[in-house]
Amino acid sequence: ESEVFEYEVVSWMLTYKEIRAAGQLHALGKLTTIVCLESKVSYSGLTAKYEDSFLDKVFIWIFCRKLAEAAGVKGPQAATYDNFVDLSFNLLRQQSAQDQRQSVVELLKSLLPPTLPFLIRRIIPPAKWAAEMNANVTVEVFSWMVGPCERIPVPNATSDTTSGVAPQASTKAALKIKRCRYLQESGCVGMCVNMCKLPTQDFFTNEFGLPLHMKPNYEDLSCEMVFNELAPSEDLDEALQQPCFTTCASRSSKAAEAAVCHKVILPVDAHAD
Repeated sequence: ESEVFEYEVVSWMLTYKEIRAAGQLHALGKLTTIVCLESKVSYSGLTAKYEDSFLDKVFIWIFCRKLAEAAGVKGPQAATYDNFVDLSFNLLRQQSAQDQRQSVVELLKSLLPPTLPFLIRRIIPPAKWAAEMNANVTVEVFSWMVGPCERIPVPNATSDTTSGVAPQASTKAALKIKRCRYLQESGCVGMCVNMCKLPTQDFFTNEFGLPLHMKPNYEDLSCEMVFNELAPSEDLDEALQQPCFTTCASRSSKAAEAAVCHKVILPVDAHAD
């Protein structure tokens, strides 16, 4: 049976992990909902457990090592998801938004043979089956990072693709991430945008020639990934117009009243605080 309880956030220094730990203790391991009264941002199901497989742990170790290299710090001895999130925060604090984005793109590129993206762009057109193939591979390879996800028909298909042909509603070239593990564990809008959404879109669009539009939902922490659909320009993308979560560990007093997360930098800006 679920329990619902509330916390009045009285300090910007109260971190997401502290809120989560308090919630788990209060609920005695039951499914929990925490309502942050000040921001009206809700988190539900915070006591969900992830049992990482051996292969999951291998991926976590690889990404921890790559993030540590990008941040110029020593990698953790244990390859845990918490360490992966901590290293992400380390990079978030050290680098500008644009540098974070580029660091993640370079990380993803480093996982592939150097000539593979070129061959894929030359051999595989951005067609229906290619989009479905990438959706299927993403489910298998990145579930450890984002949590359970499934292929779904393309929602609200448009003709805004490089091929000029609209994907049909029956095309399962989209993914539904039920509740993003990365966003849940970090509780950070900036990390979602700078270190997941934008670099992943860049990677698939520029390296593979296959447009990708990621649509995070900051209310229920779900996300849709639609392959063969161009993302909107950054100044029009709603995902870049979100305020900080009250419980974000990177939130500053300066960002308390800001309409947009201070770690999300629009093209007209220069660097994060």
